[in-house]
Amino acid sequence: MSSIKKRPVPLPKGQAQLTADTDRLARSLSRDKRGKTWFIALSGGPDSLALAYVLAKLAPQHNASVTALIVNHRLRANATEEAEFVARTAQKMGLEAQILTVTAQPPETGLAAWARAQRYQLLLFHARAQRGVIWLAHHGDDQAETVAMRLAHYSGLAGLSAMKEISYRAFVPLLRPALAYPKQLFYEICQAHQLPFIEDPTNQNEDYERVRWRRFFDAAPQAKQDCQRLQNLAQRLTSVKERSVQDWVRQHEVCAAHPLQSLWMCLPLAAFEALSLAEQRHVMSYVIHHIGRTPYPPSPHAIDRANKRLHQTGYATISYSLWRKEGDRLLILPESGRRRPLPSLSAGDEFIFEDRLYLRSASPGQLVALDDAVWARLPSDDPLRLALTGAPAEVRRIFVALHPLDERGGNTHIKGTVTRDGILQEDWPEEGLALYPIGRLLETPS
Repeated sequence: MSSIKKRPVPLPKGQAQLTADTDRLARSLSRDKRGKTWFIALSGGPDSLALAYVLAKLAPQHNASVTALIVNHRLRANATEEAEFVARTAQKMGLEAQILTVTAQPPETGLAAWARAQRYQLLLFHARAQRGVIWLAHHGDDQAETVAMRLAHYSGLAGLSAMKEISYRAFVPLLRPALAYPKQLFYEICQAHQLPFIEDPTNQNEDYERVRWRRFFDAAPQAKQDCQRLQNLAQRLTSVKERSVQDWVRQHEVCAAHPLQSLWMCLPLAAFEALSLAEQRHVMSYVIHHIGRTPYPPSPHAIDRANKRLHQTGYATISYSLWRKEGDRLLILPESGRRRPLPSLSAGDEFIFEDRLYLRSASPGQLVALDDAVWARLPSDDPLRLALTGAPAEVRRIFVALHPLDERGGNTHIKGTVTRDGILQEDWPEEGLALYPIGRLLETPS
């Protein structure tokens, strides 16, 4: 008696290329120790579920582990049941699954921005603690919507270049292998492999700007293609512009030899003022992002307003950066704003402070601000005091120390810097607190 053979389900057109692009990004992490610990931000929608399926198939080739991180915002009555269903679906694909629950109370307004911030905060905390990377399922339709929204809000060229394949946020690599693919592909992958997905009801709520753009693109697909072409052009032009701006800053920076030069900048005032207003805007956008540590560059209008104040008063603040004329120099300094509560640390704890310092404590203690009283207790040969010598007071104020201090008066150590790919250059200290200033080029808009 012959058995009936099932006909193989044909792979959706595009799945093989998506798998190849995901594999290429995974191989780009070969030098990074975190490249073997993968986290997929899994919402349960077709986008992230299809990418999770691709990662599950690829992980053995890279000797990597894959964990699905499912964020429960507790915004709907059945949110917990949905999160548990998504976790079971991930486990059926052979993935580990962790449900991360938001404990903060939602605001009355700005709910979408709040939910996104809470989601990233939890994802980044877990990925950083376990030294891993985060895979995100943003696709071409998301990219077009992002470009349209930023265009509507008068974004500059950098904003229109939208999301990138690889970016860094809070010392964690974010990987987006699907930016060139339409959302339809993810539906087809889920259907072909019988992956049960969940449709978020907020995707139908036109109170959200992104949903309104999505509806517009459904009615006018040519407009979506135009936005995608605009994004591709903006990304190419941004790359050329960034190289030009980086070269100008590298040639003119006065304080580049300082050990903490990644945290502040000093430019010759005459050279800056000799630039055209458009060129000044480009330089300011680049510097604001790297000194202010903002995930996105400010709008051109905001930069122009700050530049006008700078020319009129010699002083301006924008996006957590402070601009000040001082003699023949232009200083760009970190502005910390309202300081957040500082945590206590146990031995081995790691902490990202204001997206500027990567901390690791070898000893338990309470983080404290490096105010005048703490500064006065640091001995003259303390590494922190030596490193901050010659730096403006604003730079010192963003640093922290660890209490209890030892009998010599200090146990804070600057051990090195973080490179472009996020690899620390020195071993951890055996005692006290290590501070690694995060390099300017580590964090990129995402």
